[in-house]
Amino acid sequence: WKKMVKLPEDCDLTTVDQSVIDQNLKDYYLKNPAKFRERVKKGPPSEFRWAAWKTLIGYYEKAGVYENLCCLNSDCEGTIHKDLDRTNPEEPLFDLRQYGKMGQGAMFRILKAYSIYDREVG
Repeated sequence: WKKMVKLPEDCDLTTVDQSVIDQNLKDYYLKNPAKFRERVKKGPPSEFRWAAWKTLIGYYEKAGVYENLCCLNSDCEGTIHKDLDRTNPEEPLFDLRQYGKMGQGAMFRILKAYSIYDREVG
């Protein structure tokens, strides 16, 4: 993985700017997509895992999409609000007594954004 991000094997990763790792993994993926996917399937080392998944899902190309969708109105907002209490009630993050509306608010924003992004699913 260090070779993929163009770092010497003896390099201390704590001294490397994360943006360098991110950019070099993205560059490697664009040149060798099949090989990159194969390496991700085998499991990237923990220090590269987040950067590898961001690269694989196209995070960098879609930056800002979620934030923009959150600013729009969705025809599904009423339905989403109605279902929030029933969504994963055993999950502590969605327990209103424990976390207030924090977890449900995050879930609402994600579902609302997706309902706008994929109108067929809504």
